[in-house]
Amino acid sequence: MNRKLTLAAFFIIAAITTFAYYNYKYLSSSDHVVIEEQGGIYCMNTSRDVFYISDKDYSILHKTKVNGGWNMASVRDGKIYVAVRGDLSRAGKKVAVLRDGRIVDNIELEYPLPRIIKFNEYNGKAYVGHILITGKNYITTIDTKNDAVENYFPYNYNIEDIAFAKDNMMIVSSWTSKSNTFKIDIINLDNYSISETIPINFKASSIEVIGNTIYTVNGLSSEPILYTIDWNKGSQTLEKIKLKDNYPCRIYKNEINGKPYIYVTHYNIDDMSGESITLIDPERKAAIKRLDNAQHSRDIAFNNNDILVGDRVNDRILVLNNDKIIHEIKLGRPICIVKSKV
Repeated sequence: MNRKLTLAAFFIIAAITTFAYYNYKYLSSSDHVVIEEQGGIYCMNTSRDVFYISDKDYSILHKTKVNGGWNMASVRDGKIYVAVRGDLSRAGKKVAVLRDGRIVDNIELEYPLPRIIKFNEYNGKAYVGHILITGKNYITTIDTKNDAVENYFPYNYNIEDIAFAKDNMMIVSSWTSKSNTFKIDIINLDNYSISETIPINFKASSIEVIGNTIYTVNGLSSEPILYTIDWNKGSQTLEKIKLKDNYPCRIYKNEINGKPYIYVTHYNIDDMSGESITLIDPERKAAIKRLDNAQHSRDIAFNNNDILVGDRVNDRILVLNNDKIIHEIKLGRPICIVKSKV
């Protein structure tokens, strides 16, 4: 009998020790905060499942649901912010914080319907653009170190996209239906004032900034054109770069051997067609390559020399290397892809 009791006690102690070890390894004492950090790729699909994917072998490590999720941004310390816009039954009013594939916090916002979230690499803060309601709109500033709202300021236009430049400047493309006005505003983040407005005659649906140059595309046109504007000199510097395909959709920035390049995805939202990405050399202000096999993709991300392409027709991510498909990940229709910053 004593021997049986001794064996039982041994197994109980072993089980408790094992549970304590894994609980310490993966969770903190509060709300599933992950202790171990590792870099990874995040993809959100139309069902609002967020997949956490290994950046080593592209295996799916974890899946979590972010109800009402709309847009994602990679911030500091391996964290991902998800703007929770909500759905038809309930407006969203928060930003979900993910780390190592799990929700570790929620940032409650002052104003509802967050639509766009971008990380400012120059000051380490995140900025949220909301949806215009009854003529009022706001941009919220989040301290990404503490995961807390730092400030918000009125910006009463429909916000299309947000980018950042040195000297604490934010670039916002927006429009208003009342006067059929399209513009790009340069906002000084020291005092949240508009230092300059650049009027344009098209909806700048996606923007990026390298140096003093704003890169943008016309979201209402199928023409293979990328526009450039010197934000120090205004709309009189607007130039056109001929792209490799029609239907430019979104603009991305990535470095190759320390030099920044612009990538433009080609995607027709009406029939979900598209099969390429145009690579732009900012120094030459020219399209230098057509990247093939980017099938039905609006959204992309970068993992070293690989490009991750969201195939919206075949419900998968394609991994491209040297224009060849080297891997695919089936996970539903992707709507946003980002890689975490460790």
